[in-house]
This record gives sequence, structure tokens and C-alpha cells, in this order.
Amino acid sequence: MKLTTLILIFLSSISAFAQETESSVVVKKERAPAKPKLASALSAILPGAGQAYNRSFWKMPLIYAGIGTGIYFYNESRKEYKIYSDSYVARYGDMSVADPLAGENLSESFLLNELEVYRKQQEWAIIGMTAVYVIQIVEAAVDAHLSSFDVSEDLSLRIGPSAVFAQNNIHPGIGLRLQLK
Repeated sequence: MKLTTLILIFLSSISAFAQETESSVVVKKERAPAKPKLASALSAILPGAGQAYNRSFWKMPLIYAGIGTGIYFYNESRKEYKIYSDSYVARYGDMSVADPLAGENLSESFLLNELEVYRKQQEWAIIGMTAVYVIQIVEAAVDAHLSSFDVSEDLSLRIGPSAVFAQNNIHPGIGLRLQLK
């Protein structure tokens, strides 16, 4: 008799536990609003970390693609700059340096022009990488600020007649009313 009572108590506690877990699955926990300063600091330390903190994971590949593209163009421009620089030095400076463009008939002005072009490309690549870095920090802060912004599904705009009271007179007008439900 005692064994059956224990079994019944055990089975009833299992069913109560099962009901409790089912109802707890339905309850959705709201996340705390993000902190903009923390998001900015994380992004400053590691690009994309602020976006991860804000749970905007889809933005991280864009950030790394932007920075990676800048690194690629910087390295390519640096390689070309080195080739033209070595050629210029070999032709018009130190003759002991090997000329990588020895077989080509290039003028001094052409070599100097190419050096200037590739130097500018390196600078633009650095500016681009810096811009991506700064923008992702600002974006993380803005996204954290807007994380607690309430966007209702039912926004309605009502346009209708209105009366404007000015200088003891009533003037007709059109009124706009934004209603959040």
C-alpha cells in the first residue's frame, strides 16, 4: 500500500514538472536594453564586437569585408609602389639596386607619376579602413541606443480638419495626428 502511494506521488510530481517546463517554454524573456558606451568600447577594442553585443550578427561580415578590402588594396598598392620605387632608384640613384623594370623603356616622369599614383592609393586604402572602423563604432552606439526604442505594429496617421485659434479668431486648417496603439 505504501509503495503504490509513493508511485502515485512520484508520477504526479513528474506530470506537474512536465507542465511547469511546458509553460516556461512559452514565456519569452525580454532582454535588457543595451548600453551604448559598452557597445562602443567593445567595437573600439575589436571591430564587430559591439555589433555582436547588440545581437546584430549580420553586420559583422560587412565590417570585416570593408576592413579586409582596405588591407588588400593597401598591400597591392604597396607592392606596385615598391616595384616603381626600386626601378626609379636603380635608374636615377643607386646603381647597385636591381631594376625590376629593366627591360622596359620608362621615363623618369612616368616613374615619378606611378609612384605618386600608388602612394595616393595607399593613403585612400588607409582612409577607407579608418572610415569603416570609425563608422562601426558609431553604428554600435546608435544601435544600442535604439535597442529600447518601441516600434509598435499598429501606427496610424489621421489627417482631418482642424481649427487653429489665433488672436481671438478661429482659422480652419488640416491636422495630422499620429496614433500609436
